[in-house]
Amino acid sequence: MNMSLSFDIFQWNDKYDTDIAIIDEQHRTLVALLNELIGHIAHQAAPPTLTRVFEQLKDYARFHFRTEEEVWARYFEGDDWQRDHHATHARFVADLTELEAAHTAHGLGEVIANVSSFLTHWLAYHILDNDKRLAKVVLAMEQGHSLAAAKQLAEQQMAGATKVLIDTLMNMTDCLAQRTVQLRNEINSRRELEKELKTANQAKSAFLANISHEIRTPMNTIVGMTHLLQRRGDMSADQNDKLGRIAVAADHLMAIVNDVLDLSKIEAGKVELESRGFRSADLVARVTQMIADPIHDKGLKFVVDTDCLPYELVGDEMRVSQILLNYLSNAVKFTAAGTITLKATIAEDDGASLLIRFSVDDTGIGIDLEQQTRLFELFEQADGSTTRRYGGTGLGLAINRHLAKLLGGEVGVDSQPGLGSSFWVTVRLQRGVAKVIEAHVHVDERETTEAQLRARHRGKRLLVAEDNELNRVLVREILAECGLALSFASNGLEAVEMAAREHYALILMDMQMPEMDGVQATLRIRERSGGATVPIIAMTGNAFGEDRQACLEAGMNDYLSKPVLPEHLYQMILRWLDNPTGARA
Repeated sequence: MNMSLSFDIFQWNDKYDTDIAIIDEQHRTLVALLNELIGHIAHQAAPPTLTRVFEQLKDYARFHFRTEEEVWARYFEGDDWQRDHHATHARFVADLTELEAAHTAHGLGEVIANVSSFLTHWLAYHILDNDKRLAKVVLAMEQGHSLAAAKQLAEQQMAGATKVLIDTLMNMTDCLAQRTVQLRNEINSRRELEKELKTANQAKSAFLANISHEIRTPMNTIVGMTHLLQRRGDMSADQNDKLGRIAVAADHLMAIVNDVLDLSKIEAGKVELESRGFRSADLVARVTQMIADPIHDKGLKFVVDTDCLPYELVGDEMRVSQILLNYLSNAVKFTAAGTITLKATIAEDDGASLLIRFSVDDTGIGIDLEQQTRLFELFEQADGSTTRRYGGTGLGLAINRHLAKLLGGEVGVDSQPGLGSSFWVTVRLQRGVAKVIEAHVHVDERETTEAQLRARHRGKRLLVAEDNELNRVLVREILAECGLALSFASNGLEAVEMAAREHYALILMDMQMPEMDGVQATLRIRERSGGATVPIIAMTGNAFGEDRQACLEAGMNDYLSKPVLPEHLYQMILRWLDNPTGARA
């Protein structure tokens, strides 16, 4: 929370002007420094900061006093008024120094009251009285009056409205001090609230990270075992159908978990966009592939019109895919028959970047205008019956709105009940000026990847650090046909000890384990002789971006988030066994 350090307790007024330009300009600066000093005291600034502000104020006051006295000397040489004025200047710096020395010995409220009182007196009696009086003498003398006549004229002019102004200002002293103390209390309250909010956010993040781990870990077993059973050729049609339903249910649950985690990251401001090169055709192919089965199962026609996209783009491909998949999933969900169309157009092109407009059109149930206004808010759906009939959390569209904003665009919908809907999003991406980074995923089928792993790395030793017994069984089953020699550690400390006794070609490391977590275990392994180069891959249920970053900063080479699909695990292991000294992810 940014708050100005100046309260403007002393607000400059044109009535304070002496009508001598250089003096008035410096008075404004001096008053601004006075306000800054009060602000720093109220904010309870650190002692070095307060010392700096006090010294800055005193230095400028000395500079201003020299300027004033040069003006007065031309008109008051040897006069009592000049000597009195000079003495007042000297007292200002001395009194300010005393206040600076005393501010640590008294309560904050008393310090603020003392400083406010001192500065108010100075503003009233010195600037509004003495300086204005001398300035009136100077102006009168410049009009041809003698010093004595000019002083008499000044006294007459100062006896009226200026005196009232001074008295009014003096009566404000207590109010100013009280207001400053009040502001200080408000600041302290805000600081305490910020601390509480920060603590609450940290607790929330820790809770969600733990929930993520606790859900993803058993989901890893469910998804993995389902894939393994689906690979077998001895399953009946009924068994395969049931396995398919389990897989769909698991995917649905993971989608909900991911939505909740995404929302939490967005609310905490922890979504970090990537900027990587990718082929636009790969983006379209990926989302098309992921939505193909649901579209086919409902007998819908799917049309893709994205020919306008450049061959290469630079940006966060994953987040763009996420937005499109949210739209496409909703379109399939709410369309019983007809066509779903994914379309792209170029809304803006400045040469270096493009504002791309994607739309997903359907022939589904449609949405009335009143409901459209609420669709992109959290937990909102068209009406209460939507959740009961079609399912869903109401988070997807809200996430799309936040992601689109991060990507430099916006979201919207055009729809009519019974005629279908068109959900659109704009995102700003760069043209593909950078070399496209090839994905780590091979284009071969899973069996080919597994066969390559078996052919090139049979017999190599891998260490799997995983505290969950079911997941250890799963990894053993997934890698059973690859010809790899597997050893298992049930906690981080055991993994460190095993890595010290024997050389492993690669280590799969969970993050949350008893005795020692995966990050600390990796740091310990990297410190030991021979542990600096072994590829270490995080395989964990912790799915936050900071978890991934913590893994990489600890020295891990790559990161797999549970649930881990067998083909993804094959691809990751093959990549790092083929090139164990390659660049980290």
